[in-house]
Amino acid sequence: MARIAPYAAAASAGLLLWHAARDTPASFVVSPAPLVYLSSTPAAVAPSVAAEGPAPQTLVPITTQQASVAATIEVVVGRNDTLDAIFRRMALDPGDLAAIRNLPGIRQSLDLLKPGDAIKLTHTDGAVKELTRKVSETQTLHVVRADAGFEAKMIENPVQTRIRTATATIESSLFQAAESADMSDTVALKLANVFAWDIDFVLDLREGDRFTAVYEQIYQDGKYLRDGEVLAAEFVNSGKTFRAVRFVNNEGSAGYYAPDGKPMRKAFLRTPVEFTRVSSVFNPHRLHPILNLIRGHMGTDYAAPIGTPVHAAGDGRVSFKGERGGYGNAVVLAHSNNV
Repeated sequence: MARIAPYAAAASAGLLLWHAARDTPASFVVSPAPLVYLSSTPAAVAPSVAAEGPAPQTLVPITTQQASVAATIEVVVGRNDTLDAIFRRMALDPGDLAAIRNLPGIRQSLDLLKPGDAIKLTHTDGAVKELTRKVSETQTLHVVRADAGFEAKMIENPVQTRIRTATATIESSLFQAAESADMSDTVALKLANVFAWDIDFVLDLREGDRFTAVYEQIYQDGKYLRDGEVLAAEFVNSGKTFRAVRFVNNEGSAGYYAPDGKPMRKAFLRTPVEFTRVSSVFNPHRLHPILNLIRGHMGTDYAAPIGTPVHAAGDGRVSFKGERGGYGNAVVLAHSNNV
């Protein structure tokens, strides 16, 4: 009996599975279902099914379509760049460029490119949808594709001017003092130019000198852009006070004047080179470094990197240019009174 029991159990299981398959209704036969999404829109249901219970949700087959996506790129203009070169480099439709350039009144604003300018382009598979570029600090050119073709408009971006006052005391240098007053190097240089006729900012500055500057700050949409002009300033150098106010005449020419109305501009600048070191001072009793003799140095030498701007000390004419002895490359200016 023990040997027969496993065979009897297997036979019983086979009979049960045969009866189950025979008794299963045809309506319950399982077949693979198609890929579907549920739709919220009801559809007609066969009467025989509707009579048996509530209508099931309609099954709608999936349909997919690949849509083109617009892409936005920002191009920084390089040296000798043109719009044609940019369009070709970015694989944009040159016909769109021709259509945009033919729009009235914008060709000069569109074609006048400078290195560093930014152009924003939105396109779909190379077809331009939008083009934006800043023409000036206060104007932006915006071109957009419409149903009838491209349209262009100039958007105004006005700036706002705020007035700021900064005060500082010099401990080591003008720039260090400007930094401590949260004032930019640009304003510090403008301040030095205002008093350049009275103060040598290389030789004359002393610890304890102080200054006050009233100047413009330019903002756009609440964002700081840059510093503007110095409107008024005071500089105390070695105990002597200098004051200056900016004035613009009817012709639009600006200048700085003392409180008594006299111009700050004098016959000669105190420092004709911007903030460089003095390599040799004026000394009539100097020991010559090569001849080892007492031979006076009748001038002041400034050492500066190549490219540093050099200003004429005053109005005059060029009397000599070229190589001149120990001076090397030299420019000699003749001023009034045989100076």
